[in-house]
Amino acid sequence: MIKYNNREPNLRVNVFDANGALMFAGMAIRVEQGLYQLNAKGLKNGLYSLQLISSAETKSLKFIIQNPK
Repeated sequence: MIKYNNREPNLRVNVFDANGALMFAGMAIRVEQGLYQLNAKGLKNGLYSLQLISSAETKSLKFIIQNPK
């Protein structure tokens, strides 16, 4: 889940790995006001950069995937 104060029903998203390679391009779906869901299945453990693209702005943030072994 992604917290982002925005009223749009869906946001375009890009996910990049630590080397800058595009790993995912698609949509995040709003599940409630200010909370969006992104399918991160298939991403391996590591550091990623996320771009949230709305009609008004583009936000970037980093996140970590850490699945139990």
